[in-house]
Order: sequence, then structure tokens, then C-alpha cells
Amino acid sequence: MHINQKRKTTSPLLFDEIICAIVFGSIPCLLVLQFSGVEGLVSFFEGITPPDYLIYYFLLLTILHSVVWAISKYSLSLSDSTRTFKYRLHALSYQVGFNLVGFYRAIAGSLPFIAIPILIYDSTRDSTLKAIFMLLFSIASLLVAYWLTYWQQKTAPRIKEF
Repeated sequence: MHINQKRKTTSPLLFDEIICAIVFGSIPCLLVLQFSGVEGLVSFFEGITPPDYLIYYFLLLTILHSVVWAISKYSLSLSDSTRTFKYRLHALSYQVGFNLVGFYRAIAGSLPFIAIPILIYDSTRDSTLKAIFMLLFSIASLLVAYWLTYWQQKTAPRIKEF
């Protein structure tokens, strides 16, 4: 993302997130399903799901970026060196603070490709409930990716023009 890029409004941003979910989640799942079958798809999905402690770590990075953004935005810098330090710290935290959004995009795009074969090959009541849960979780992941992208754009480092 370019530092001076304008923020997008809600509709185009949500559309962009849907496209990213398809590119990072749905298309890889479609390829795995085509070449490895349902078993390969389940194995693929298990492989892209990080352990909980990594999710917490990435969440911590997002929170730390938010704190750095608030300090950078709302604290007074009396010297050029302090201003430069705050800007560089903000730019660094911006780069590492939103690694979690890619995970949510991949989940949002891949879960429908797990749910659909479950419905086709095992249409019991229990599997139908699991598929519905997966689809709802996919929508929730898309909304989290949207929120993280919105927050990323809102807290992007900007060069102040005098």
C-alpha cells in the first residue's frame, strides 16, 4: 500500500475483500480439489490453519500497532528527531501489525469449498449443521478481514503536509 493512498469507502473495500478471499482462499481450494480430491482439500485446509498461539501473536501485533498509531497521532513532538522516530516506528508497526488479515481472507474464501463437498458427499443432519457453521464462519472471517483492512487504512502512516 502506498503511504498517500486515499481510503476506500465501505462498498469498494468490502468488494475488494471478497475478491481477495476468492483469490487467496477459494481458488487454491478449487485447485486442490481438482488435483487431490476431497481428502486433499481437507488436508489443505488443516495445513493453512495456524495454531491458536500464532493467531494471538498476530492479534497482539495489531493491538501494538494501534497503540503506536495513537501515540504517534495524539502526542506532541517538539523536535524533528522525535517526530522522525515516531514516524519510523509508526511505519514499522504498520508493516507488521496487519499480518492477520491474510489469514482471515484465506479462511473466508476456503471455508465454502470445504462446506460444499460436505453437503454433497455426506448430507446428514450433523454434516449440514457443520456446513452451515462453516459458511457462517466464512462470513464472519470476511467481516474481520474487512475491519482489519479498514483499520489498516485508517491508521496508515501519512506524511503531514504543512
